[in-house]
Amino acid sequence: MDMNKLLTPLDDNEKVKNFYQNFIKTFVTPAFGAISKTEVDNLVFGLLIDAGALDPKSQVYEIARDLNVTPAKARNLLFQWQLRSMGNGDVLKKDLIEALSSVRFVKDGDLLSFGVESPLLREELRSRLKHLQIYADASFSSEIIRISVDHFVEFLDDFLGDIGKKKIQQALIKDNQIEDNSYKAAACRILKGIAEKAAGEAGGELTDLLGKAVSGLVEDNAVSVIEIYKRVTSTSTKA
Repeated sequence: MDMNKLLTPLDDNEKVKNFYQNFIKTFVTPAFGAISKTEVDNLVFGLLIDAGALDPKSQVYEIARDLNVTPAKARNLLFQWQLRSMGNGDVLKKDLIEALSSVRFVKDGDLLSFGVESPLLREELRSRLKHLQIYADASFSSEIIRISVDHFVEFLDDFLGDIGKKKIQQALIKDNQIEDNSYKAAACRILKGIAEKAAGEAGGELTDLLGKAVSGLVEDNAVSVIEIYKRVTSTSTKA
C-alpha cells in the first residue's frame, strides 16, 4: 500500500474538509454506523477518488496495489463507483467509443479478441451485445471480449449514429473503395479483409491496422478508414 499516495492529496485543507463532511454526512444517515461495511468501503473509495488520491482510469491492478486489496475487490469497488457516478447513457456511449478507439484487437481463430479495462464499460458492451442476441465468448477470461467480425460489425451498425455511418459509407464510395452498398457490408469487408491478412507473415502490423480501422469506424474518421483499406488492398495485391 502506498500510504503517501493516499495521504498527500489530503494536505489540501479544502480536500480534507470535503472528505470529512461527506464522510460524516453519509456515515450518520439514517443513524450513526447504520450503513454496512461494504457501503463504508464504497464511500471511502469514492472520497479518495474525489480527493485525487486514486485515479479511476488507472489499471485495476494498480488500484489494488494502492489499497493493498485483491484485484477482484478493487474491480468491484471501481464498478460500484462507476455505477453511481458515470452518468447517463450518452456519457457511457461516449466513453465506450473512446475505449473501443484505444483497445488492441487480435485475430483469435475466427474471432476478434480485445480487452476493455473498465468494468462498467465492459458490462455496457456485453449488455448491448446481448440486446442483439450476441453472446461474447468468455471461456478464456471474463475481461476479454471474443466475438466474430460479423457480430462486431452488427454491434457497430446498431451502436453508431446514422450520420456517422453515412459519412463513412459515402467517403468510401467517393474514393472508389467500395460499391454503393450498406455501411454494414462495407465495414464487414474492411475488417474481415484485415483480420484474414493478420494471420499471415505481416500479422503484427495488420493487427495494429485492425485496431486503427475500428477506431476510424467508431470515430467517424473516413480518411483513416480509407487509408487503411488501401494499405490492406496493397498488401493483398503484393501477396
